[in-house]
Amino acid sequence: MRRARADEKIATLDGATRALQSEDLVIADAERAIAIAGVMGGAETEVGARTTDVLLESAHFEAVRVRRTARRLGLSSEASYRFEREIDRDGLRRAIDRAAHLLAELAGGSVAPGVVEATGRAPSAVAEIALDPERVNRLLGTHFDRAAIAALLARVDVVDVDAGSGPLLCRVPSWRNDLRRGVDLVEEVARIHGYDHLPTTLPIALLGPVAVSRGRSVVEGARNALCAAGFVECMTLPFASAADLDRIGLPEDDARRRVVHLQNPLTDEESNLRSTLVPSLLAVARTNRSRQVERVRAFEVGRVFAAVASDELPGETLHVAGVVMRGEGGLWAAPTPPPLFFDAKGAVERLFEDLGLAASFSADADEPFLHPGASAAIALDGRRVGVVGELHPETAARFEIDASCAIFALDLDAIAATSPAPVKYREVSRQPSVRRDLAVLLSRDEPARGVLDAIRGTAGPHLVAAEIFDRYEGTGVPEGRVSVAFRLVFQRPDRTLLDAEVARATERVVRMLADRFGGELRQGTGEANPVGG
Repeated sequence: MRRARADEKIATLDGATRALQSEDLVIADAERAIAIAGVMGGAETEVGARTTDVLLESAHFEAVRVRRTARRLGLSSEASYRFEREIDRDGLRRAIDRAAHLLAELAGGSVAPGVVEATGRAPSAVAEIALDPERVNRLLGTHFDRAAIAALLARVDVVDVDAGSGPLLCRVPSWRNDLRRGVDLVEEVARIHGYDHLPTTLPIALLGPVAVSRGRSVVEGARNALCAAGFVECMTLPFASAADLDRIGLPEDDARRRVVHLQNPLTDEESNLRSTLVPSLLAVARTNRSRQVERVRAFEVGRVFAAVASDELPGETLHVAGVVMRGEGGLWAAPTPPPLFFDAKGAVERLFEDLGLAASFSADADEPFLHPGASAAIALDGRRVGVVGELHPETAARFEIDASCAIFALDLDAIAATSPAPVKYREVSRQPSVRRDLAVLLSRDEPARGVLDAIRGTAGPHLVAAEIFDRYEGTGVPEGRVSVAFRLVFQRPDRTLLDAEVARATERVVRMLADRFGGELRQGTGEANPVGG
């Protein structure tokens, strides 16, 4: 009996050749391993029709070692099933004598006299366990006396060796390796007596108010917002392969490449814990697409993992990711549907709005799996918390997705660390509002979000809303320029605004656009009728 040598191999009874590791225990002759101890024998020493001499072995192997070897090799056998659960440590001689007797009686063999016994490190065993009758009754809600408990345990060969009146001193039989503590014996008392015979009582407890943590409220708020936006929550396994990170194009120095490797994976292909939710959601989109489901709006809330120092537990972060895939055509399909990027971005904006947070979007997502011209980074108080964008065509091809697809990924732990702004309420104005529409020629490379923020800061205190409602480039617009239409809504809470007041605010905005952004007002800009006027 020895440990396997480095790179040692053995052909087992199932016809497969298996590579062993130094932690595996083998039965060997002078030259090579002939069996994997506690798991399966070797093909070279298999008993066949021409076998005349049989060597019998009866052994007790360490249960943990047998289980690790069997799981790593993917080899489940009757032997491993028994040894993983430990066998009777005192029954080795009795078992081998019985086997020899049966061979002689049924197969006409003759048993050679004598045995060879090798004793290694003795298995751990519990000789006696102290059991307090009061504790048994307290845990089970019963009123057994000492004699009744001893009688119940005697039915499974657990003997009370102390005839006194104090705690029972229970001697456990060698084949009950699962009985190691007093609570194990309490469970035996309940099982033998019958769970249906135990009295049913309600526990006495005090209920107090519970404060919902910030992290929990953010997770539930994100779920509610995405469900309200038409998304369906899905759950995928947290396992991933190195190929997943290659398919989304992560560079070698990316922090998400520091994955946690599983020592005992369910499959060899998924031997890591995921460091991002993106591959899981893209797999969901691919599966739906292959089953002719064209419209997909799915999200997942789950943990991602990062490897740290060898003596520390892996880092865990809670993320949410979503995928949007839109089919072509349909009864109500628009001739030119809007880019899918805005569909995903709108869902993210709704999520932050429901959480009471003001997120900013900037065109520097810098993610290899997102299209560089249709993606954005998401930040809270200057701290990046996620990305959103359309899937890069190369990434889509690697995942075999042949339809337009957008995806977003957010760090919920980072979002929970950001405190929401205090909610302020004000009375709804009874006065009519005045709307002004401005079509402005701007540089094609100018981010519209910055222009809109500048308008809000310039228009004055009576501006209640500002939005972009049109974008045009083509005939009539100079090369390198784009026409962006802004809608400004003015309103006072105490009285109707005068035309002169609105005109002055609009002129300030026009001058600011010309000075700061080189904007030029297009013809056709004017006012709309006041809302409710």
